Amino acid sequence: MPALAVRFAPSRSLAGRLSLSIALLVAVVSLVQSVVQGRLIEGVINRAEQETLAQAEASFHTTLGVHAREVRSVAETLGSLIRVRTALAGGDRPQMLQVLGPVFKSLQARTGISQMQVHTPDVHSFLRVNKPEQFGDDLSGFRHMLVQVNRDKVSLQGLEDGVSGLAVRGAVPVPGPDDRHAGSLEVGFLIEDAFLAGLRRDGVDFELYAPRKDGLRRLAASSAGLADSSADPALPAVLKDGTRRITLSAGDNGSHDVLLAPVSDYSGKIIAVLKVSADRARYAAEERDALMQAVLSFAVAALAGGCVAILLGRAMAAPILRLTGRLGGMAAGDLDGAVQDTNRRDEIGRAAVAVADLRGTLQADRDHQAERAAEQQDRLRHAAQIQAAIEAFEQAAAGSMDRVSAASAALRDTAGVMTGVAARTGTEAEAVSASVQEMSSRSAVISAAAEELCSSISGITTQIDASAEKAAGADAEAARAGTAAASLAGSVGRIGEVTGLISAIASQTNLLALNATIEAARAGDAGKGFAVVAGEVKALAAQTAEATLQINTHIHDVEGSTQEVLRTIDAVRQVIIESGEIARTVSQTMDEQTAATAEITRNITEASDRTADAARMMADVERAAVEARAAAETVETAARTMEEEAGVLRRLIQTFIGEVRR
Repeated sequence: MPALAVRFAPSRSLAGRLSLSIALLVAVVSLVQSVVQGRLIEGVINRAEQETLAQAEASFHTTLGVHAREVRSVAETLGSLIRVRTALAGGDRPQMLQVLGPVFKSLQARTGISQMQVHTPDVHSFLRVNKPEQFGDDLSGFRHMLVQVNRDKVSLQGLEDGVSGLAVRGAVPVPGPDDRHAGSLEVGFLIEDAFLAGLRRDGVDFELYAPRKDGLRRLAASSAGLADSSADPALPAVLKDGTRRITLSAGDNGSHDVLLAPVSDYSGKIIAVLKVSADRARYAAEERDALMQAVLSFAVAALAGGCVAILLGRAMAAPILRLTGRLGGMAAGDLDGAVQDTNRRDEIGRAAVAVADLRGTLQADRDHQAERAAEQQDRLRHAAQIQAAIEAFEQAAAGSMDRVSAASAALRDTAGVMTGVAARTGTEAEAVSASVQEMSSRSAVISAAAEELCSSISGITTQIDASAEKAAGADAEAARAGTAAASLAGSVGRIGEVTGLISAIASQTNLLALNATIEAARAGDAGKGFAVVAGEVKALAAQTAEATLQINTHIHDVEGSTQEVLRTIDAVRQVIIESGEIARTVSQTMDEQTAATAEITRNITEASDRTADAARMMADVERAAVEARAAAETVETAARTMEEEAGVLRRLIQTFIGEVRR
């Protein structure tokens, strides 16, 4: 208890630790906020720098587009002039220079256009208005815009490299007076320092690099003081893969954000690299100001947080110290003191409620210990009573087990005697039953033989009667067969008469066919068809006569067979009549034999029935003996089991009493 009291003694440094923890938390949060704010400012500045570079690149391409549309418009206007068309179609170079020279000088002074050329359909220089003394050279090998304009008769605009350098060009086809293609006219604007200087603003400079015979060279720059970056290895990479690159460059003039972007010609092929440099001085100053503001914000927040932390630490430490004091008192054994701050709704209030619950639990445990001491005394008294009851039970159970064992032994002996008697009775009953069953079997055999004899005699009588009836039926059938045979003989005679008539008709038909053949021969060619028919009729008559002859032969054979059948039927009828007389005599004799056999069978059946009754009764006696023997064996087994169970019960009682006494 004293150790617990020391452990839970109120600590005066808790408020300081809470204040320090809260102050550190506020400082960390303020620092994180400042860092995040700095990151955000840095991100905003980076995006602003990238946006500046992107806008500068867009300004370059927009200016190129404006100049491209301008030079194309000028070229289309000049190419539509009839004097230009006529001079080009007629190959009149002086006339062409007279028309275009003043126009070129005016445009050069007002817009900065630096090139104006006219070409033949095969892309040879017809006239350079800006250099009249140079003409006639073949441009088809490298001026692909002019080749396409003269080939496809279309107007094109955009960047393309030429003899004078990289320029924004507009080229149009020029038809002759007869509207046939006469050549092309081109107006150009060279990309020079002045062009890029017009794009420079707010510390953003432009440079343009393009490949030449001696390597990558700078074509133009917006400021004279910019260092040449032709040796920068990033420039060839942009030319090769066309990927924009943004880097940071530091030099004598300060740090700059640098954009390297590909520049394409009119056909989309990359021919140059645009370098845009933006001075970071303005953004660096803004970044420093923003960081300074973030640091000041952090300092103010940390100071305010420290003050708040001190106040919060003191406010939070007071109830905690009260709780620790109450816990120390409870550890010392004071369970009756009240717990404060239980009505608060924060974590301290919940902790106070938990301490109050703990006090209640400790009080209940104290009361419970007193109750358990009283219950222990009651259990000791009850155990003494149980011990006395166990000793009395042990003595009574031992006497009962002895008596049960003696009764079981006597019952087992009696069951053995009953088993022997039942066994002898069963043996004698089996012998008598076997004799009776043998007698019954022999009686049954004799009875079955008598019944079979009687049945055989009855069957013979029935068959003899049936034979007599069938003989009478056969006699009637034979009579009907005789009548049918006589009728058949008459029918055969009539068939012979019919065949005679058919034979006469066939002879007459043959004569008619012969006469028809003679008449057809007299008719000549007109009777040929009729002669053929007559021949077929004659052949048919001959076949009929032959068939009739065969039928007569068969009829004579049938008449002979019919007479033989009549004689046979008469003989069969005589035999059937004699058989019927014999069958009736035998039937009368068998009736007398059947009556005698039936009387013998009845007497044998009565004897067999009585023998069967005796066999059934002996079987019942045998079953009763078997059941008595089984019952005796069951009683003997039950006696042994009861004796064994009595021993088991004795051991269980002894074990139980031994366990209880421990």
